[in-house]
Amino acid sequence: MAPDSGHRLADVEDDGGRALHERLLRGEPTAPSDLANLYLEPLIGWLRHHYPHDDEALLDTVAITLILKVGKEPAQYDPDRSTLSTYLRMAARGDVKNARQSGRRRAARQVPLENVELRSPTRNRAWVSAADPAEARLIQQAQAARCAVILLDVEGEYSCLHEPTEDARMLAALDHRGIPAAGLSQMWLCHLVGRESANPDHPSRAAFSLRFERLSPYAIAELLDLTDPQRQRFHQAYDAAVALLRDLRIFPQPGQPDDEQLALEWDELESGYPRIELRLLMDVIAAGKLLVEKGDKESLRPGYPALQSDEARAKLLARVGPITKSDSSPASWRALLGKLASLVRLKVFDRGQDEAGRPVRPLNFEKLLQPGAVTVIDLSDTGSPVVSNLVIADLLRGIQETQDAAYARFEAARRQGGTQEAPTRALIVIEEAHEFLSAERIDKMPVLFGQVARIARRGRKRWLGLVFVTQLPQHLPRELFGLVNSYVLHKIADPQVVATLRRTVSGIDDSLWKRLPGLAPGQAIVAFPHLARPLLVTMDPAPSKLRLVD
Repeated sequence: MAPDSGHRLADVEDDGGRALHERLLRGEPTAPSDLANLYLEPLIGWLRHHYPHDDEALLDTVAITLILKVGKEPAQYDPDRSTLSTYLRMAARGDVKNARQSGRRRAARQVPLENVELRSPTRNRAWVSAADPAEARLIQQAQAARCAVILLDVEGEYSCLHEPTEDARMLAALDHRGIPAAGLSQMWLCHLVGRESANPDHPSRAAFSLRFERLSPYAIAELLDLTDPQRQRFHQAYDAAVALLRDLRIFPQPGQPDDEQLALEWDELESGYPRIELRLLMDVIAAGKLLVEKGDKESLRPGYPALQSDEARAKLLARVGPITKSDSSPASWRALLGKLASLVRLKVFDRGQDEAGRPVRPLNFEKLLQPGAVTVIDLSDTGSPVVSNLVIADLLRGIQETQDAAYARFEAARRQGGTQEAPTRALIVIEEAHEFLSAERIDKMPVLFGQVARIARRGRKRWLGLVFVTQLPQHLPRELFGLVNSYVLHKIADPQVVATLRRTVSGIDDSLWKRLPGLAPGQAIVAFPHLARPLLVTMDPAPSKLRLVD
């Protein structure tokens, strides 16, 4: 079925597209995205209506490629000869015809399905990428299927996916496969505030901050690798900060039953306490250190705005006093304060603007889950696995909560006989997964692993999928493999790693395992639930631009 664009292609313009074309010629940075927003969905709908027997993915690719081409080379369109919508339809007709011819040439070279185990394809020797081209192709196909894709990119390899590939070797491989080079539309590049992006020129780039209140105190303790004594003091300080929010009438606010309900329903294993901030927790721990050291109470200078008055400081000391009454270890409080200070120095929590004064907001999970949206979370400049893990933990929980809420609305409407749009199918791709969930750290990170496990177990019922990408599968915990039901294995030469995988991944016969160390570039062994048996296949090359291409 054609996407519900809400209007025909000819209805999206009232001036023939002339004003938008002039903006494109002037090189306005927002003009290409406006072009895609106005014309892409109607063009896809028009193609699917007029070519109902053609592959929808092919038609979507034709439309996306054409929109990107016009955005990049607007001079090819002459507004004096036709409206922009008419030009797009005429150009799309020709592109569909060319795509059909390429498809027929490719079909003539294909072997029957029963002969799916391929010889090493010499054509693939021409392209080798430090980033996995098959992953970029997967993302493009997921977008064409109107899935929302969220990619956690720890090295910035995928920050240019909005551009078609320009690599000569990749273009040759694409032409051989009959696949047009094309960048992704509706792609956003997000990076942490105060950090650089691998692609600062991306047209839809935005910085985001983290909300400290979203992080479970148990997850924070795991990420900071607190010792048992430090963990005990941390949770005591956290409880004192929660009590202070009530004392200061910040949360729950008096006379607000919704606040009271949220306070009662708070699950400390899932999230932080509403309205809590890192600087408040720092003030509580600093007060605890001061009392254990028997320092001068008048020297206490809180940084939290609501603790500036003498009355508020008295409430702070009154809450901290009982937890330090029998404590005689100032060194442990100092160490705890130092570890929390490392989070403060990151300058990523509860930021309203960046260093240049530009507004900064937390991630908008509903926007991330729009149909066909591709969001690359650029973690290349975080400088610390702790920071990356904080972002990943917050994003996983936010995506799950938003998807659960959409699913609940859908189910409620269906029970009542009403209509409600089904939740968007979403795909979360975690690059370098061994850095986030390593076998060495899994025992110390039960809360974070629990978040991943819940998404994996409940994902099929919520249209939410996880993809783990790693070059070091031997470092992933065995518990993680129990959550995986599909595998794509590229060349692995280390016999010990292959032996580890053979003990973990079932269903692959010996003949395929023996081929794994000698796979050619672009080949892979795939094992999916809907396949009767694992297969040796050739993966499509990447139509989008990848950084760090060898």
